[in-house]
Amino acid sequence: MNILKITFKSVKRRYRQIIRAALTTLFAVFFVTAVLIFQENMYQWQMQSNKDRFGDWFIMDIGSRQPDSNLTDHIYIEQPVKVSRSVNVLNDDWQSTGFYVGSFSSEFLAQSHIKLDEGRQPENSGEIAMDWNTLLSLGYTGEIGETITIRYCEENSVYNNEARHEKQFRLSGIFANYTSIWKYGKKMPGAVVTENALSAFNTKCKNSYLYSLKESVRASDYAIVYKKIKEDAKTETEYNSAVYDY
Repeated sequence: MNILKITFKSVKRRYRQIIRAALTTLFAVFFVTAVLIFQENMYQWQMQSNKDRFGDWFIMDIGSRQPDSNLTDHIYIEQPVKVSRSVNVLNDDWQSTGFYVGSFSSEFLAQSHIKLDEGRQPENSGEIAMDWNTLLSLGYTGEIGETITIRYCEENSVYNNEARHEKQFRLSGIFANYTSIWKYGKKMPGAVVTENALSAFNTKCKNSYLYSLKESVRASDYAIVYKKIKEDAKTETEYNSAVYDY
């Protein structure tokens, strides 16, 4: 009992200091928690902003016919989406511009975060959509309904005059720029047509596969994660450093 009395007397005598210490501790815990929540929200906002600008993909598998099983079965990444590209677009002198004709699936658009600035996706074989960089680089004004001439060579045989062809399309939509913004953006088709129109170019399509990172994966250095995944891959891959190394 003596000990309890001494304890109570001590608490009573110092209750102001105890309350002050408790409030200080509570404030410190609240402050640290608020900072952590703010950091997490800022991280999520920055990551989403980067994905909207540079694409929601972690690894790009460039030019494979089929997805690499070492990637599709990997525990860190989601199943891929495919984008097909065909002929190389040529200029008036029949030289390569570095842009490709291809087609976009709805799954690819959903993951890539590529968005239309104007117009709509091509819906028939006579329509085409392009990103701003491709459109302006080829000398067009970007007016919906504009006639677009695509010069190309079958099987990309640029030195074979007999393989040269032209196709005309009506501009149906303009995508926000990605060919000059994304890392390896020019590996994406800058001129987008329907799948039927793409097959009419009579050239074997090359596929790229885009893999997003699983939401459960969080790392302080994504480059190390990519390096480990790349070691297992049997195809040429590219890492979206613009998003994950900001």
